[in-house]
Amino acid sequence: VPGYFPQKNPEHARVLFLGLDDKGTKGLLKIYELISNKIKGIRFHKKNKFHPHLTVARIRRGNPSHIISKWLEFEITKVVKVNRINFYKSELFPEGAKHTVLHSLEL
Repeated sequence: VPGYFPQKNPEHARVLFLGLDDKGTKGLLKIYELISNKIKGIRFHKKNKFHPHLTVARIRRGNPSHIISKWLEFEITKVVKVNRINFYKSELFPEGAKHTVLHSLEL
């Protein structure tokens, strides 16, 4: 299911995402819980509630509402098997984000 963040107003959308079916959501929540349990002793501030999803695009500026209506009509049904999780360090720069793999976990 396609969606966007923040959901308050399409004019302010900054992320386009695909939601997951029940099986995918349960699987991703299980991985999230495993990770959360591993980092319990670390001082880590969660800004928002976890919403299982796959980020498809980030919108840097402008009013994307003309894209949002088309995005919400998009339909995709694809089964994806996850066999590895990568943990990234993200650094934001004016020319874009730089992502560095810190750890890789085989499933």
